[in-house]
Amino acid sequence: MKRNNPLSPFWRVSPFAMFEGDGDGDGGGGGTPVALVSHDGAFAENWKDSLDEDIRGEPCLDLVGDFAGAMKQLVHAQKNVGKNKVVIPGDGASQADWDAFYTAGGKPGAAADYAYKAPEEGFKLDDNVVKETREFLFSIGASQWQAKQILARLHDGGAQGEKDKDAGLVRETEEAAQALKDKLGGAYEERVHIADRLLHETNKDDDERKAHMIKKYGRDPLFIEWASEVGKSLVEAEMLNAQLTQTAPKEAQRELDELESSPDWIDFQSGEMQRTNPAKHRRYLEKQTELYDIIAPEQG
Repeated sequence: MKRNNPLSPFWRVSPFAMFEGDGDGDGGGGGTPVALVSHDGAFAENWKDSLDEDIRGEPCLDLVGDFAGAMKQLVHAQKNVGKNKVVIPGDGASQADWDAFYTAGGKPGAAADYAYKAPEEGFKLDDNVVKETREFLFSIGASQWQAKQILARLHDGGAQGEKDKDAGLVRETEEAAQALKDKLGGAYEERVHIADRLLHETNKDDDERKAHMIKKYGRDPLFIEWASEVGKSLVEAEMLNAQLTQTAPKEAQRELDELESSPDWIDFQSGEMQRTNPAKHRRYLEKQTELYDIIAPEQG
């Protein structure tokens, strides 16, 4: 080791010196004194050898290489002692120790104190969901910051789920409406009108109920089909003021079946009707063509 002659007569008792050679190595005598710090403040090459063995290997010692750096690190460490520091309870810690730890980390005094403000408009978390989530967060010692992130994520997930659900319902409604249009063919618009007339006539003295039914069933194809069938029956019985000018494919098929099962159908098919009653034959032919066009319009 490099030997430095002490500048002070008190060097032999200075904590910044160590001794080489014979002696007890405690800085109190024996051996040749060696400076741990040079004139420019830099630590000697093996200055850690003067430290107790239990701290020589601490990583923080590698952060300093001179006396000024060591003092700066010491000052910073002292300033931060106890400042925003939380001691993590070890093995055997009591519940009170853990409660103190969680409280220092931001846990509120009660589950209801976790902040959550539902938006004035749009999706809102169910009150019971918020209550149960707060109680769970409180039971695991979550901080206000953690609770805020979790509740926000829960809200965003619920809002997205609501959007997906609404989009799914719209898609299902549109698909069902198209299926109903395909089923009713050219009679679709008229039947929708009849369903609307039925809804109006049966609720004309109760606007609130009418509004509720329109909101709940107004776009439901199954309701429209049912209401149109009921309305059609009432129109035919002259109990509902509306006109029927269009025939649905299903109804046309039923009418064609009735026509083909009539006693005159054999004469129509065989040509006997055309020979004996041309006018009647012409009416049968026109009716058959009309019904076929409704049942299978793409083939018309």
